[in-house]
Amino acid sequence: KVDEQSTEDMWKFMSFSPHAVQRNMLLDPHQHKVMCCGRRFGKSKGSASEALKIAAYGGWVWVVAPTFDLADVIFEDAVSMAEQSEYSSILAGVPRMSPGRQRLMTVTGGRIYAKSSEKPNSLLGRGIDLIIFDEASKETNPLIWPQYLSPTLSDRSGGSLVISTPDGNNWFKDRWLLGQPGSQRIPNIISWQYESRVNPYLPKGEWEE
Repeated sequence: KVDEQSTEDMWKFMSFSPHAVQRNMLLDPHQHKVMCCGRRFGKSKGSASEALKIAAYGGWVWVVAPTFDLADVIFEDAVSMAEQSEYSSILAGVPRMSPGRQRLMTVTGGRIYAKSSEKPNSLLGRGIDLIIFDEASKETNPLIWPQYLSPTLSDRSGGSLVISTPDGNNWFKDRWLLGQPGSQRIPNIISWQYESRVNPYLPKGEWEE
């Protein structure tokens, strides 16, 4: 667990300036977060900043998506953010970028890996401090989260960011509903839904287009 001031300091360290809605979501203390937001909202960069924060404190992070190409989006954002800021001083060597073998390491022992859910057995292993599941509504196997990913968080009380644009009735919608007020929700989960236009960095006129 990293407090609010430490998070703010880490954002400065990695030259990240979240917009107001991103900031509120990332600082929210819930262990599990579900973000249903439009494209260009800033889901990827916000998630990348969270991955870098956890890795800076020695934590292990998995960025998971239905394919490696999708998982690589947040991973590349994390690498770019790290290399182009003061954060580069704590990188342990050059991040590995080969598809299927992506890895960023820090001198504090932190790790960020990009993972695909295409081969579920590759998601078995050691405990993880944070799982970021990108494009979650595109995942067609409803067992990926409960059977393969969620158990990796249990022994370290790890957190999760499950993010996506909406895409019908599926496990992502079910998990989003768990985080809504008044639901029969699991402990310590919250969910949000926002349109792309809340991002003030979106070029003027693009939302109308």
